[in-house]
Amino acid sequence: MKDLTNSSIERKNILNNNQAIEEIYINLGFYGLMFENKYRFTKSQVAQYFDVDTRTIDRILENNKEELIYSGYEVYNGVKLKQFKDHILSFLAKEDGNDIDVVTIKQIYGNEIDSLNKTSILGTFTYKAFLNIGMLLTDSENAQRLRSIILDIVIDFLNKKLGGKTKYINQREEEFISSAIREYNYSGLANLVWTKS
Repeated sequence: MKDLTNSSIERKNILNNNQAIEEIYINLGFYGLMFENKYRFTKSQVAQYFDVDTRTIDRILENNKEELIYSGYEVYNGVKLKQFKDHILSFLAKEDGNDIDVVTIKQIYGNEIDSLNKTSILGTFTYKAFLNIGMLLTDSENAQRLRSIILDIVIDFLNKKLGGKTKYINQREEEFISSAIREYNYSGLANLVWTKS
């Protein structure tokens, strides 16, 4: 697989794999608030996760706006912003019991409530847009770790889909995926020939 920071095609391929995205969400532990059937994050939450300044996120947005909009970045204002704020306030007012995910989400959004109340425009990221930022950021250790997790999960997912055998010590080598597919095609053909003989 090519370097995700340089290949928009590789990023798009990963972001279009909904099963892998779901697995990444489960394994990563960075929880968003469900709004309009998608997990949402604010720019400051994304910046905080990657341990970068919000201006860095702004630069990534400026340089890759079309790609990020495609992956789920949206700007809220007016009625939609009010609905989003109301949704957050309603979520924060709920009883959470002992659900650790709810407590984590409340902490994430609770820290932002004052700034959210003062803003008239707000950029939000879906989970895919958040992952896309992580694949574009080059100067963040957390983004580098995220890319590593993404690649591990996607490669494992592809590997299971192709038969569940891990034969390569370094799955991240450039030719791994094409080699795994060739091996699968060859072994499938060999099995077909063997059973017909």
